[in-house]
Amino acid sequence: MKLLKKLLIIIPVVGLTLVGIFMPAQQVSIKGIGTLSFETKVTLSVGSGVAYANPDSIAKAGADTSGTGNALTLSFSHTLVAGSDRLVVVCVGVENGYTIDVSSVTYGGVAMTKAIDGIISGSGTPPFYYLCEIWYILEADLPSDGSQTVVIDCSGTPYELEVNGFCAEYTGVEQVAPEATDANNTTSSPISNTISPSDNAWVISTAGSGNTNTVPTQNEGQYQPFDYNGSSSRFCVAELRGASGETSLSTSFSGTINRLERVAASFTEAPAAPPAGPTYQSFTEAKNNSDVTSITVNKPAGTTSGDLLIGVVATDGTAGTFPPPASWTLINSGTNGTAVTVGTWYKIAGGSEPASYTWSWTNPQAVYAFIVRITGHDSSNPINVWGVATGSSTGTSITVTSPDVTTSVADTLVLRIFGADRAMNFGSYPAGHTGITFGSSSGNNTTMYQCTSGAAYKTQAAIGATGTADFTAIPNVFTTEEWRALTVAIAPAAAAPPDISNLPASKDFGTVLENSDYWSSGAEPSWPLTDGDAFFTVTNNGDQCSITFEAINFTGGNGWALTSGSPGSEEVRISVFIEDDGSGDGTALTTSPQELISGLTTDVDWELKLETGTFTDSVQKTSTITLTATLA
Repeated sequence: MKLLKKLLIIIPVVGLTLVGIFMPAQQVSIKGIGTLSFETKVTLSVGSGVAYANPDSIAKAGADTSGTGNALTLSFSHTLVAGSDRLVVVCVGVENGYTIDVSSVTYGGVAMTKAIDGIISGSGTPPFYYLCEIWYILEADLPSDGSQTVVIDCSGTPYELEVNGFCAEYTGVEQVAPEATDANNTTSSPISNTISPSDNAWVISTAGSGNTNTVPTQNEGQYQPFDYNGSSSRFCVAELRGASGETSLSTSFSGTINRLERVAASFTEAPAAPPAGPTYQSFTEAKNNSDVTSITVNKPAGTTSGDLLIGVVATDGTAGTFPPPASWTLINSGTNGTAVTVGTWYKIAGGSEPASYTWSWTNPQAVYAFIVRITGHDSSNPINVWGVATGSSTGTSITVTSPDVTTSVADTLVLRIFGADRAMNFGSYPAGHTGITFGSSSGNNTTMYQCTSGAAYKTQAAIGATGTADFTAIPNVFTTEEWRALTVAIAPAAAAPPDISNLPASKDFGTVLENSDYWSSGAEPSWPLTDGDAFFTVTNNGDQCSITFEAINFTGGNGWALTSGSPGSEEVRISVFIEDDGSGDGTALTTSPQELISGLTTDVDWELKLETGTFTDSVQKTSTITLTATLA
């Protein structure tokens, strides 16, 4: 199973202003970057720090939808797409001349849960109210995938009523109620919510103004997926994508302010799925009932580079000097008196393993040996802990007890191993374990000068004691046998997120002109793109990964929309060029994730091109670009 690791690197703010318009420097705090200054220039900043997120980090799914109306019931459609740990959120903004309430919100006929509401009244007759609410529904209650209807039912007396709704779907969300909510109202801008989300949480905010043309701007690195200018009010939605210590989130409104309401709800990311633990795959065995000084065991079927091999050799009596084959590492080797010798070794398979392995010793003895193949282990330190026990049993049953050990990591594979004097009849493997082998050097269980060995395993999710475990044999003519037993706990593979960095940290485009082109390297690079021409470098020091780019439309003033074609009035195009791309191979960034680098194993350089259209105002614009790295 492939493990996905997502790394979000926020390219915080692209600030754009017009020629000849002076703006005083603004100090903007960027998460993970610090404080940057913006004047009358274009600045592109790239987060150079590495921030790892949960494999199930929150992400947008499907297309956002919205609706607006002047009746007590508002309906609009929203298409639910497949995903895991899903959340659907409906944000509501209502203005009315009398007090108003949202009695219910349903999605696909299923009732949603209210997370937070807030209402503010104004002066005058009647005293107009503005109401903001956030409703949600989790995975277990979602209707079937496909087009479904959002229904917002209000109660009250309509008077110049305006009802607005926004619906969005998210994946990777913990299936619980919001961790925190807040509501606030004011009669002046900005308006903020005091909320302390956990790391990587997403905060959904809804703000409304009781006046039209009061343009909202989202602060603290929030993204604004929706903004609606009604006939007498303004309604907007904000997302803080991946919290990191924020305590206050705010929206600034320009224009004449009479009343503002803002509510926020913080949703946490789904817990990370534990990495795949060590897994038993196959084994091979060899035996000899004669007194010999070596045994050759074939390589287990399916062995590939990186597999963990555990070799066990049990001999009757004392084997004497017991060196392993080349490149095998000793776990434990010892005897129980002069009755039995048990040796255990391990190795990480290389790229060209031999077909078999030979163990040798100095004192001729009968022997039973086997090799176990395991995957999903820690490739650097596969053995977390091991313990050994020796003893003998008496009476009418034969029991071999594998010792208790205490693991220090979760999700281990607990391997039980034993060797015993003489050939014994199989009885049972330890309770709760899966048997691998229970064999002897000879099928003649009445022969004295033989030996028996076996193995079984279980998985243990929690850190701590494994407990003891008993192998049992059916008594034969020999009812008292010396034995030696081991417990070996095998550590799981460590999660290996890609180590991604982006350098340099920022680029200043300078003042931009209408209908002009700008390259992040300052001038059009040579083609195909080479290291010397490219400005930004994505460095991957970890596992193979793929990188997606995502942008948002420019906000501020009238706003600029991203376009994939030649930019027109109040449009811009941002294209990304990847190393070795030609001049015509740039990809225009959109507001949806686009995988542009696949299977990255080392480094890659990339270039941005900014193309402007025509401008109709003199307000500084901002945008955000997000890079997402996913383990391949």
